[in-house]
This record gives sequence, structure tokens and C-alpha cells, in this order.
Amino acid sequence: MGLPVYFVNQSATTSTTAGGFVNGIGNAYAGVRFGMNNPAVNFASNLVVTAPTGDKDKGFSTGRATADWTNSFSRRFSSVMPFADIGVANTISDTSFFVRPFTSLGLVGHFDGGVVMTVAPLIDLGASAYSVRASGQQRIFSKVAHQNSAGTTTQSGKGKGVFETNTETVGTADIANDGGFSTWVSVKTHSRVGFDVGYTRSVTYELNTLFFGTSVRFK
Repeated sequence: MGLPVYFVNQSATTSTTAGGFVNGIGNAYAGVRFGMNNPAVNFASNLVVTAPTGDKDKGFSTGRATADWTNSFSRRFSSVMPFADIGVANTISDTSFFVRPFTSLGLVGHFDGGVVMTVAPLIDLGASAYSVRASGQQRIFSKVAHQNSAGTTTQSGKGKGVFETNTETVGTADIANDGGFSTWVSVKTHSRVGFDVGYTRSVTYELNTLFFGTSVRFK
């Protein structure tokens, strides 16, 4: 379980987008995980639900509860571990690799697959590709556009995202579809402490993201 906190600095890009700094909490979330390892394939199933505790006007929430069910498969071959994830949700969830500049509401399927390679006792290299495919009506609430009126309807989300110019967009599945890839380095400085740094490219949104983070295991 957890509660995300956002600090967003919007750059002034147009005469109607003044820029500025906004912050606030996101949606509180809780999850449950089932895992099973065997020689053929490792399997894990994760169900995460959120409560609408974030500010909808800032794009930190859709104002609705959400759920995301993801199933993961992996197998290690010596120093190489390929993996694949497939899930269904009524929102596009953030990941440790890609904190999206918007919050969405609508049915989506999400897929990713890649490989992690151990190159030294404490260092892993990883690469993956992902795809998000939406279905039906979608709502996009921007975290970075706070000066424009909400409620704009669009029929295409190809190229740069609608979140760059509209605070709220209602439209077809195209506005939520996405695809891209990530690459990263993981360093384990301790058996329970790790550090990650990497790069994600959203090909659909033409968006580059540099991410870094520290993880601590208490058990």
C-alpha cells in the first residue's frame, strides 16, 4: 500500500500556458500479490486498487476508484532473465520506469516484455518494450497543463499527447494508446538496498523520460 506525492513544474510553452509549480498527493493505493516459482516458468499475479484521494483539477486523480490486474511471467537462464507482463485496468498506471504526465480513466490492456542481464555480482542491465491499447471512451486528465479549459473532445491521440495542451480530454481509444521502450541499470549496494537509473521513450507521445530511484526491502 502507499500514497504517491507529486511535484510538477510545468514549463511555459505557449501564450496560454503560463507554466508554474504544482504539487499534491495522488491516489492512495493498496495491492495484493500471488507468486509461484517453478523450473518451467515463474508466475506472479498483482491486483492493485486505488481510492480517488488526489486532486482531479491538478490531474492527480480521475475522481474515480481504479483497479489494475497484471500477470507476470519470467524465467532465468544463467545470467539472463526474459520476462513478460500482461494486464487489464480501467486506468493507465504509473510504473517505476514511467510516471506519466497525466491520469486516465477508461478500459485498457497493457503489455510489456524484455530481458534483464546480470553483468556483475551487483549490477544488472535491463531493456523492455511496452504497449498500451485502450478500448472505448477515454478521459485524460493532464498533470502539466493547468491553464486551459477542460472538456475538449478529440478523435486522435497519435503523435504528441493531448495532455500537453488540454487539462481534460474526452475521446476515443486513440488518445490513450501508447507504445515505447525502456532501458536501465540496477545496482545493488546491499542485500536489501538497490538503485536504478534509466531511460524511457514513448514513441507515440514523442516523450523522453529519465528515471532514477532507490528501493529498500524491509524483509
